Amino acid sequence: MATESIDAFYDQTFALREWGITLDSIASIYPAAKWINPRASLANNKLHQLTVATSVGLDVPRTLVSNSPEEAKHFLRSLEGKGCIHKTLSPYISPMGRMKYTTCISDSQISELANELSLCPNVFQEQLNPDYELRIMIVGGSVFATRIDSSDRTTPDWRREMDADMYSPVLLPKELEGQLLLLHQRLGLIIGAYDVIVARDGTPYFLEVNPAGQWLWIEEKTGQEITRAVAELLAARDTASSH
Repeated sequence: MATESIDAFYDQTFALREWGITLDSIASIYPAAKWINPRASLANNKLHQLTVATSVGLDVPRTLVSNSPEEAKHFLRSLEGKGCIHKTLSPYISPMGRMKYTTCISDSQISELANELSLCPNVFQEQLNPDYELRIMIVGGSVFATRIDSSDRTTPDWRREMDADMYSPVLLPKELEGQLLLLHQRLGLIIGAYDVIVARDGTPYFLEVNPAGQWLWIEEKTGQEITRAVAELLAARDTASSH
């Protein structure tokens, strides 16, 4: 039974690898095609995102990436009483639909999970005390910003209550909007879903950008015409490629 499970796992891993190679090849097979977004891009890498974000002047939370439980504990102590959150470098969704959310983690939990944490790099970050959060869709050069006022301040991941009535469209401060547009440009993105926390003192902190982020539920909640902007962008790119 154990051997069959190992074989099944390897078969699944092999199939995913084969799909990845095929998808990565499409851009070279169709060099004239217009892609939203480029598949083979560092823009998907959260660590690269943080590096580029700081280069354009954005603040980011204090961050450690490590598979060492001892380093994680040392980092937690360096936060001097502030909370610490744990998250993954890539999305975790099991075949049964189980998701890995961003969660708070304590010294004792690091000890309890030491074996699991040592298997691969983990992201540990300073837990910020948000006044509110922002989900910002950038489509080409158009910016659609949404304020998120989560009712549950005990969890650092508002996705647990996505259907709640907590969204309102907002205009970004010019400085923040300019920094995000510059980040968008430097990452080589055409469309991106940006997550930002605004701390109690008003400081915005960049968390990450999802180059394949969803937007329909935001559009339904706020009335922002994001889908129209995406369609117009696609139509414009198609027209440009036909000349």
